[in-house]
Amino acid sequence: MITEVQFPNYRSMLVTWNPVDGATLYEGWLSSATFAPQLLPDGQPKTPLTEFNSAQFGVSEFELWSRTAPGNRVRLWVRATNDDGAGPWSVGQLIQVPGGPRRDQVQFSIQQPAVYGPPADSGLNVSWESLSDYGAENYEVWVAQNGQRIVNVTQTEMTFRDESLAAGVYTVWVRAKSEQHTGVWSKSLTLAVGGVQPQVTGPVRNEAPLRPEITWSAGQPEVPYQLWVQNVDTGVVINQSDISGTSFTPATDLADGVYSAWGRQVANNGTALPWSARYQFAVGTSILPEVPVLTVSENTLSDDIEEFRALVQWTPAANAVKYELQLTNLQYGNLAYRYTNLTGATFLTEPLGTTPIGPYRAWLRSIGANGEQGEWSRPIAFTVHEDGRIDLISSLN
Repeated sequence: MITEVQFPNYRSMLVTWNPVDGATLYEGWLSSATFAPQLLPDGQPKTPLTEFNSAQFGVSEFELWSRTAPGNRVRLWVRATNDDGAGPWSVGQLIQVPGGPRRDQVQFSIQQPAVYGPPADSGLNVSWESLSDYGAENYEVWVAQNGQRIVNVTQTEMTFRDESLAAGVYTVWVRAKSEQHTGVWSKSLTLAVGGVQPQVTGPVRNEAPLRPEITWSAGQPEVPYQLWVQNVDTGVVINQSDISGTSFTPATDLADGVYSAWGRQVANNGTALPWSARYQFAVGTSILPEVPVLTVSENTLSDDIEEFRALVQWTPAANAVKYELQLTNLQYGNLAYRYTNLTGATFLTEPLGTTPIGPYRAWLRSIGANGEQGEWSRPIAFTVHEDGRIDLISSLN
């Protein structure tokens, strides 16, 4: 009966169905198709469409408000009615709103600029976003190596750690579960245990030579590297695989401009490890923003700084027009605050007591006139106390 579903804007979907002879009104039933069996909107047992006469509109269609955030999944039924009663419900139409992942699919957390937790060589440490709002009660974790299952556990936590795994390359999947529903597996995440993920370290960010030596840190032993370099204006200029060492020099000159470089390792069986963070460098020019030096002042309650607020200062960076500040809660490992478009060289945060008190870590980076991103500053760790005091954590700085 339902023939087409469109999404004319972010708040609605346009549903079209075949007209039914003798029908004067149509009724719709919209249900969540994720974990929880509640009906939409707001738990109502049935969502009738606004009444209209199909002949008046010429076609049978209606623009229906729904929770159409990207990735949402819903199920829709329609039936025809008239003064004599209602006809049978149509076959349920499963609808996934385009533009995002399914809402019952686990998404691994990407925490930048760093993940707080055990270092890479002490085992496997992964985390993911909570799906409790969609009815998830626990999570099943599957870890494999070379196609063989190594770990298969179910847990309620959203972080999985295993320090007993031997060095090597592992692939991880997670899916959410409840009594009524089992979600789909997440997209796979491939990680290396027993080695640090390679990061691009050179060339010098500004005024690199025409044939710069691009360098990176070592990763898993005897696993080849892949290097990807692209010019911000002209696109990819280097895509080199099977590199055995930790450096690469192009055979021809690069044009003046700004370049971005990424590196990763690809095992002989084709398993690719995650890409490194982006590294930018400039050839023949000096426009990339430099790295600021960050400081955080202690709040002693006897000064002029309001309790729970952190006074952040930094040295002005060359080629920077603004700055971005991130504060991560070290207790939970999540990004707690993010401030963009900062100017000058000082900033007073909002009161930090509105989120769990405890240890935080701050990073700052500079942004260039054309959106070029500088490297993150050296982090500063501090503790927010229950009385509003803020002091530095010397062991983490």
